[in-house]
This record gives sequence, structure tokens and C-alpha cells, in this order.
Amino acid sequence: PNAALDRTVVVPDFAAGAVYRAQQVSVVAGGKGMNVARALQIFGSQVLCTGFIAGPSGKFFADIAEAEGFIGKWTNVAGDTRTCTSIADPNLGETTVVNEPGPTVTAADWQILQSDTLNAAADAAYICISGSLPPGSPLDSFTSFIQAMPNNVWVDTSGAPLIAAVAAGPTGIKVNHLEASVITEYQ
Repeated sequence: PNAALDRTVVVPDFAAGAVYRAQQVSVVAGGKGMNVARALQIFGSQVLCTGFIAGPSGKFFADIAEAEGFIGKWTNVAGDTRTCTSIADPNLGETTVVNEPGPTVTAADWQILQSDTLNAAADAAYICISGSLPPGSPLDSFTSFIQAMPNNVWVDTSGAPLIAAVAAGPTGIKVNHLEASVITEYQ
């Protein structure tokens, strides 16, 4: 639900506190949900994307997602879609990532997203909810969203949203060992 413009800059020999000129820059429609959609599309699945977008950066996000071949039913909210910046250093083989939080959303925004998603994905075989929640997201709105989906719902998130998602009873969850430990501590 927390769409992002993923900006990657390639900076050889990067170190904090200096001034550099990027060797290369790319911007793609990102966020974990878009990365899942991208992988599914590569394997030949038909994908429909939903989520919150905001402001001029949200329009840019929708435009570049469409240019990449994604069909999207985006829910517009106030604010600006986040930009997540990765600084890749090819000489050191390291990447530094700075993730912005995203626009603040409300329970009413989640209701609109739920309605938009239900209308757009009524015939979907699977629904995958991946990534972070935007700031202000009420957990009960997130769990209502999961429970309202008509088909197989898979969730990949972390922290309190993951615990809330498990309680909502999705078809399945995707966790790593750190996320699994959060669930077992909660139980």
C-alpha cells in the first residue's frame, strides 16, 4: 500500500560526508508490492496493482508504472508519494538505502483503497499485500482490508502490521527469521 519512487544512484567509492557526481541514475515504480508485481510479471502472470499514491510524485509513479506495463488502480491521497534512495557503490559492492515514510493516510483513505481494490480485483485468483504501511495507517483498517478481500490473500510486512495481519487470518504470510521471531514473541 505504500508506493515509492525507487531512485538508485551509482556512486563509486561512496562515503558519507562528501560531495559526489552520480555515475548513473535510475528511477522505477517501487515499494515491495511493486517488486512482487514485477517478479510475477516476469514469470508471465497478469498483474493488477493497487495502493496509495499522492501528489505530483504519485502521478509520476503511476506514469512510470504504466510505461513499464503495469495496470494500476491507484487511490489518491493528500501529500506526496515517497522516494526511496539507494546509493550503490560498485567498487565496494555496497548499497546504502534511505526509505522515506510516505504520505500520512487515514481510516477513510483505507476505506477508499479497500473499495477500489475490491472493485478492481474481484476476479483475482490471489491478492498479495506487501511492504510497509503509510504513516497514520490504523491497524484495524489494515486488518479489515485483509478480511474484506474475496480470494487468497498473502501478506508480506513486518512489525505491528505483521502481527495484525496474522490475527486477520490471511491465506498465508511471507516472513524472514526476524519477522517470525516477532510473531512468536507476540504469541
